[in-house]
Amino acid sequence: MADSRREPEVFAGLRSHRDRALLAFWVATGARAEELLTIKQGGTVVGEQAIGVLIVHASERSRLVEIRDNLLARILEAEREGWLGEIGGLRSSLTYAEEEIAQLDAQIARKQEAVDLGIPIFREIVARTTAVVAS
Repeated sequence: MADSRREPEVFAGLRSHRDRALLAFWVATGARAEELLTIKQGGTVVGEQAIGVLIVHASERSRLVEIRDNLLARILEAEREGWLGEIGGLRSSLTYAEEEIAQLDAQIARKQEAVDLGIPIFREIVARTTAVVAS
């Protein structure tokens, strides 16, 4: 988490509102540079101050858990500091992260289920061939 004593100094050094918004988003969510730079305009919900960041691969689950934990910490900080305007947006982001984690968990569970397609595996084919030759 960023050192909140230095935030005014860092923000003052930025020239545009865009840069300040990107930095604030990065600090609040812990998003990676790639995630930050590939945000689509359609993924934003201005009324809720929410921005969706799509993480597709199941291998990224641990990163998404880190983001969720960071959001929880930021919500607690906002509540403690009385930053009421930030809490709604952070909660929206938290909900989005938790939904993504649930979807990844479901995806992982589906991949772990064995599905019998009726296609013989190599051992079965070799066993049949060996049995025919031995007869």
